[in-house]
Amino acid sequence: MNINKTLSILVLTLLVGLLPCGCKTQNSTMTKSNEKEITEFLSTSYWIVHKVEEIPKNIQKLFFRKITNQKLANPDEEFNSTDLIIDPNVPRRRLVFAGNSASSSFVCYEHGGRGLHCHLVIFSVDRKTAQITFNGTYFYKPKNLNQLKQWVRENKFDKSDGW
Repeated sequence: MNINKTLSILVLTLLVGLLPCGCKTQNSTMTKSNEKEITEFLSTSYWIVHKVEEIPKNIQKLFFRKITNQKLANPDEEFNSTDLIIDPNVPRRRLVFAGNSASSSFVCYEHGGRGLHCHLVIFSVDRKTAQITFNGTYFYKPKNLNQLKQWVRENKFDKSDGW
């Protein structure tokens, strides 16, 4: 086998290994413990917001505590989508969109790093408290709420403890 053919096979193998496989693990979106919350998310009509400042204060407070008070850029603002930190003042997270209803809210955001990915964080809310009911990641950024809900229905998001 010549060196060019060997290199071609090696490069192809590496590239295929970097592609998302669509395989699901036990960390999939809906589990018995969060089935109610995911079903509620899918059936709820949300008021969509595109600015961090428009996310309710109780959700912001809980969210920013979880990301250890790091910045979240608005959709039209610069953010660092890679793991190379050139300017430490540029956030590594950027809001895609968020949604609010009387009983739940969610935040969908991009997260830069070794591999750019999206997070979906779902909150249950009542008049006094908010709590996180789901935090998951997926490789792609949704275009809108319909696509986001479709991906949740298709179990695309992996349950995550990372932020």
